[in-house]
Amino acid sequence: MDNQSPASFTVATADDSPVSYQWYFNNSLLSDQTSQTLSLAAVTTNNAGTYTVVASDGLGSVTSSPVLLTVVLPGTAPALTQEPQNVTVAGGGSASFTSAASGTAPLTYQWYFDTNTVLTDQTNSVLTLSDVSAGQDGYYLVVVSNPYGSATSTAAQLTVITTTAPTITQQPQSITVTNGYDAAFTNVASGTSPLFYQWYFNTNTPLAGGTNAILMVPSVTTNQAGYYGVVVSNAAGTVTSAAAKLTVVSTKPIIFEDPQPLSTTNGAAVSFSVAAAGKSPLKYQWYTNSVAASHGVRGATNSTLSFTATNTLALNYLVVVTNSLGRATSSPALLSIITKPVITLNPVSTTVTNGAAASLTAAATGPGVLSYQWLFDTNALVNGATSTSLAFTNTYTTLAGYYALEAANSYGAVTSSYALLTVITQLNFLDFNFSRTDGSASFALADAVGSTNRLWASSNLAHAWFPVATNVMATNGLWFYVDVNSARSNSVRLYRFSTP
Repeated sequence: MDNQSPASFTVATADDSPVSYQWYFNNSLLSDQTSQTLSLAAVTTNNAGTYTVVASDGLGSVTSSPVLLTVVLPGTAPALTQEPQNVTVAGGGSASFTSAASGTAPLTYQWYFDTNTVLTDQTNSVLTLSDVSAGQDGYYLVVVSNPYGSATSTAAQLTVITTTAPTITQQPQSITVTNGYDAAFTNVASGTSPLFYQWYFNTNTPLAGGTNAILMVPSVTTNQAGYYGVVVSNAAGTVTSAAAKLTVVSTKPIIFEDPQPLSTTNGAAVSFSVAAAGKSPLKYQWYTNSVAASHGVRGATNSTLSFTATNTLALNYLVVVTNSLGRATSSPALLSIITKPVITLNPVSTTVTNGAAASLTAAATGPGVLSYQWLFDTNALVNGATSTSLAFTNTYTTLAGYYALEAANSYGAVTSSYALLTVITQLNFLDFNFSRTDGSASFALADAVGSTNRLWASSNLAHAWFPVATNVMATNGLWFYVDVNSARSNSVRLYRFSTP
């Protein structure tokens, strides 16, 4: 019955005598409830319980069977707020599925396997399975219930991976190695993949990079002598190999890597190095050209020799390695100083009249293939000027300035000194041609850019001169003019130019 609803119970008796009634609630007397019918106007949860009635007459009394009143509060059906998720686990491990639901309490849970198999005692929001096996592969879901309904989760899959723990099938073996040579330990293991390896030195020192079935120890030294073992693991467990002993035999120095020849430019950083092994401690002394006290490099007592290259240091370099048992001398390594180009001829400043030809020449030498580029006024490239000579057929004032040649090879570039090209701006008659075909005369004249120039003509030096044409010089300072009337109206014609 719903909360706040009315409720009533009625009893019937078979008796001709007058009957009296008394109602009880949970065996407690209900005062004033002495009718054949018990009426409750608005029940609450406090009214929920067991009701009985005692009927009496002059001959005795009888008690009715108890009746239960259930009061149902208003609420909501369950709804899943967290669905169980798929789980993958190794055999023998634990798996958990978690769900969460909303709705009016109390909520009850029941988990199922493969949809309809009830899992006994699995009545919590979380299902935990221990020591799982392949037979528990499948789908798991939960049904959440309350008095107002139920909700069923989606099915989550359990995948059980059956794995076999690693087993060592070939133990690493003890070896003896001369210092400076490589050592190798091999381990073979079986078990479910993937297998993981970690090698250790003297039981508990993990070796960086020692994560393969084979352990390589390059160029061993005496301080690497000791015991080597490996731990192999997978998802099912781990196993530790037996320890293999590495014995290192000390010797006089052995050079494994000689210093190598170098080619570099003047002023560059240079470094020679040697790789050697032998009984510790090893001592080093570098020399130039030969092993003689006078050729020893002062302070060069390490396995690496570093310095700044200069032309005077272009020599052979070698090193002597010693210990208490003996010595070893490296092969010599030649340092070659390869320089960038050197200017052997600088261009010379020159002065020309506008319109005249001009040229500048420079030269350079150096190793490899040289390339050239003329520069104008410090850094402007002269288009197409990529040889040792720079030539102008007709100079004009805008070409005046400073010129230099840049020479380059694969090691660097160098620039010559600058030469000044000076262009004198004055009237300069460059060329004259006469065409016998049409009787025309053509002229070429140079003068300062923007200057005004005039062509004059006369038929006789005794006669007056008259102007034929006037021109303002363009940006190249050149004027080309053709007099088409030169011989048509005069058998003789004289010309002169002027700057008004």
